Amino acid sequence: MFGSLCVLYPAGIVPQEGQLLWDEALILADVLGPWGRTLFLLIGMAALFSTQIVIVDGSARAWSYIVQTVLRVGCAIPQGRFYLSIALIYMVVGTLSTWALDYFDVTDLGFLFNSALLGGFTMAIYVPLMLVINLKTLPRSARPGPVNIAMMIVASAVYGGFALYTLWGALF
Repeated sequence: MFGSLCVLYPAGIVPQEGQLLWDEALILADVLGPWGRTLFLLIGMAALFSTQIVIVDGSARAWSYIVQTVLRVGCAIPQGRFYLSIALIYMVVGTLSTWALDYFDVTDLGFLFNSALLGGFTMAIYVPLMLVINLKTLPRSARPGPVNIAMMIVASAVYGGFALYTLWGALF
């Protein structure tokens, strides 16, 4: 964002929604030629997709660990198999949801709201599971204390209430 401000503001350019990288690449094309534009677009794509890769990897690691430690069936199946399955599900669902949101002309702000909504649903499941895992698998000296447990219960209630409120509003 700072780079955009330094490059676009002096040129008097206010990018249209969804055009920031393209507008910056056009400026670099004026300075460095077509290869500068192409290089900047490749770097921009890499920056955007690296975030997605981190999200898929981190989520798949966390959920495969949770499944393996909480569920009895998880002990019989290698964690790598859970990881691969969850990562593939994330990629397929992410691709389908992006296609659907684009098909129905959801705005960029709508993408952000939907992302926040799904994050809230995820936390409604993740927070209580993390508390169970910590209480079940950590040594007694490393387990959360009463204050931590109370805060996790509050967080679980808030996220769970958010999920129920949202579902109630969508259904009725």
